[in-house]
Amino acid sequence: WEDITYDGVSVPVERGIPNVRVELRQGSVVVASATTTEDGGYRFDNLLPGTYVVDVDDTTVPWYYEWSTGNDPETVVLAPGERRNDVNFGYARWPRIWAYIEVNQAVQTAIFPVPEAPSSTTVDSPVPLLPGKDTVVRYYLMANGRPALNIPSDISLRLEVRTRDGRTLTSRIRPNTGQTLLIIPSAPEDTTVRDNLIREMRADLNETLNFVIPADQIPLNAFRISLTLEGIVIGGVNLRTGSIAFDLDPSRILGLVLVPLNIVSEQSSGLPLPTQAKIKSDVLSYLRAAYPISGINVAWQPTFTLDGGDGLAILWANYADQLPVAGADWSTILGIGRLPWGGGVGSMPGQTSIAGLSGNVPAQEIGHNLGLDHIRSPHNPSDTEVTPYGHGAIGEFVVSSLPHQTQPPPWGNVGIAAQPRGDGTWEVVLIDPGDPDVDSPGDGDHAHEFMSYGDPRPGSPLPRIFAIQGANGEWLSDVIYTRLYERISASSALGLRKRTTQVSSNHPVDALIFIARAKEGQFQSVRLIRKPVSEARLQTDAQEQGPFTLELLDKQGNVLLSRSFNLREYSDSTLDTGQDAVLALPYVEGVYRILVRRDGQVVAERKASPNPPNVRVLSPNGGEVFSSGPLTIRWQVSDPDAEPLDLLIEYSPDGGNRWQPLGFVSGDRGEITVNVE
Repeated sequence: WEDITYDGVSVPVERGIPNVRVELRQGSVVVASATTTEDGGYRFDNLLPGTYVVDVDDTTVPWYYEWSTGNDPETVVLAPGERRNDVNFGYARWPRIWAYIEVNQAVQTAIFPVPEAPSSTTVDSPVPLLPGKDTVVRYYLMANGRPALNIPSDISLRLEVRTRDGRTLTSRIRPNTGQTLLIIPSAPEDTTVRDNLIREMRADLNETLNFVIPADQIPLNAFRISLTLEGIVIGGVNLRTGSIAFDLDPSRILGLVLVPLNIVSEQSSGLPLPTQAKIKSDVLSYLRAAYPISGINVAWQPTFTLDGGDGLAILWANYADQLPVAGADWSTILGIGRLPWGGGVGSMPGQTSIAGLSGNVPAQEIGHNLGLDHIRSPHNPSDTEVTPYGHGAIGEFVVSSLPHQTQPPPWGNVGIAAQPRGDGTWEVVLIDPGDPDVDSPGDGDHAHEFMSYGDPRPGSPLPRIFAIQGANGEWLSDVIYTRLYERISASSALGLRKRTTQVSSNHPVDALIFIARAKEGQFQSVRLIRKPVSEARLQTDAQEQGPFTLELLDKQGNVLLSRSFNLREYSDSTLDTGQDAVLALPYVEGVYRILVRRDGQVVAERKASPNPPNVRVLSPNGGEVFSSGPLTIRWQVSDPDAEPLDLLIEYSPDGGNRWQPLGFVSGDRGEITVNVE
């Protein structure tokens, strides 16, 4: 019988143990044997008086039972006519270990069971992971059969990594925090009890075993990992859980042409310029953690001074030759500036963004580049991006049939974050993103998806993004994570990585860069820059077709060159939208007039002025040496025709073979300052 109270005394609620073999011996001779019935009973009939030994065949007792009554074997002296029904054997159940696992990269996976201990079975996870990302693993452990049980100090997570070059890498990771094995005192077979318990355990890090796998332990060429919980040894029995294996999606690398911006405006004056260290800590670390990527390849640029509007188009005009970034699956030009409002603007879709230093803002603008709009919400009822989460706030929602990571019921709405402390350990914290009923004012704090505009409510205790520290309450859902992954993967499938060698090997050609800004199809400004660009850049910009036609004419009205083009959308931090266009055309001698037509009608025009402007560089003007610190570049400019001017400031690090942009400013400005480093 099963001694559920561990006291060696049988009580009516305790059940029998069937299919156990019991032997009856006299001396060394087995005179009879029986197998216990469903209620644990056995019987020996027609016995002669004498001394007998009743012995349980321990090999037929399930492994998870241990003897609790101290009487196996038991000697019985049987008198003539005597009937005995008190020769009973109690067995207490070993702690039965149920284990569930949850794995977090940028977003949480489902919580699913692993094979029950002890086991050497490996099962496949339904959820793929990415190599090269910090990974948080939570084990939900439950046991039946002991009133208390502590986890031994030598428990560890065994990580086995298989790489595409045929290697198998094995390591063991100690728990980061949480050393409690939770005991279920009753109804151990009831899955409802376990499900409810999991929900409670999710809200307390001390009730789960928590491991952090650093990104470098899952290398980019890994294609499969398996996790095994080891070290639970009770009574000499190793209660090793079964293994859970994860297939790894191919690594995805984000490429950034990263331009620190000095945005010249009254509002920005006095704000510190973005440094490389600050961009790394506030922007790159956030993107690497939040995005479905394994790493970021950065092509760093010197600080670029930007004066006036058309910032996206001006960045594209000056840095498009840097795309794609070598080794990246998808690339974008990202300008990081001192924006007092902390917002940004991004072409949608496109490959140019401008944002402040807050990590979640560049993440949103790059999301626009990948074609994601703001999430539809009471703030923005006309936006097109829809998720199951009302207003971009996480709650008790069901997400199913997603190709990447999911959050099915009944696991609730608690997120987890991890950040290295610097001493080899990690700070692991829980985040409750708040009340799902976000449309009712005053109904509790809530956090926003970073593609959803609307800040956390005042006083909201939400300093961290879902699974990532350092954001202002915005989080990342499985829905947006999946969409970002699919779009980066789709871009990778187009072979953008293969274009890197082609673009970088092209010789520069003299080009006229056309920059236009429009609102609802009405042109608001037209700018022109003449500068060398790569030949491949001319071909790429000329491939876009649309309802507009750009014509270059000479003084007699002859068309020297014609290109069809379209306007591209952008979305900015004021929830406004607009259009712009950038075309790099081969410069044609004799061009005098530029027309933009739509359906044959002229909608924009620029004509060459009679006289060129006069520019004189004041400093530096040759022979100076600057080793570090700020460098101020000064000039004088005048225009005989008194027309407004734009100035593009560039420098050459190699005697004029290559030119690096340093700023684009209006003609009434006479200096910019750059950092020599």
